Amino acid sequence: MNTDRARTFVRVLKRCGIMGLLLAAAAMAAETVQGEDVPFPRLRVPKIKTPPVIDGKITAEEYRELAAFTGVVRLKPRMVVPKMQQVTWYLGYDKDYLYLAMISPNPEGSWPMANIKPEDAQDFPIDRALLNDDHVEIEMGTFGRKKSPLGGYGFFKLIINPRGAMTDRHWFNGTPGSEDLWNYGGETQCSVDKKQWLLETKVSLKSLRIEEPDGFTFPIQLVRADSCGDSIYFAEWAGTSWMDWTQFGE
Repeated sequence: MNTDRARTFVRVLKRCGIMGLLLAAAAMAAETVQGEDVPFPRLRVPKIKTPPVIDGKITAEEYRELAAFTGVVRLKPRMVVPKMQQVTWYLGYDKDYLYLAMISPNPEGSWPMANIKPEDAQDFPIDRALLNDDHVEIEMGTFGRKKSPLGGYGFFKLIINPRGAMTDRHWFNGTPGSEDLWNYGGETQCSVDKKQWLLETKVSLKSLRIEEPDGFTFPIQLVRADSCGDSIYFAEWAGTSWMDWTQFGE
């Protein structure tokens, strides 16, 4: 592993030294197993005693138990995202939920774009509409690297915009057309001010088919995307293409 590149691309801000859920999805390694040379990164996510309240607010005290990192990259051209667009992610878990949060700064004079409201989901499918907003994509392959792209197994995905409008889907579950029947079993809240977009969500471990989380490993991709007219600007934890599970880690 190229440790210089690892330090450049991924900076672990805080980590609790206890047995935790392993989530591997960075462009470079946040943490590697001693003596083991792996082509993908690993981040050890701590088991927390006091879960954060999902209210769209992120404070140092509330998130002190969670692992955090920054240093996301974009794929084309391959580069570290500039500081003014650099996000911070937080991850932790307890016996019932996986907790994820994000701080995304707003470049001076700008606000995130979000046309879709949570209540719009009652009137029409909002999947594609959300892709035209600024949004976050969270892909979780709890069936493993090889099975995540296969029918009958697949992966779980959340798309969330700054208003808190979201979709939760189980892609490639084996029954086309039933992807939206999956429910992530959690809560999501967002808040936006002139400085930043704050996002908090929690996902039920049972909804992810995880019965015993301690020591469990699975690939995950975290993406912060900006809508730019006819294109989308992606800032990714794993700087690779969609569905490239070989690069998401494990």
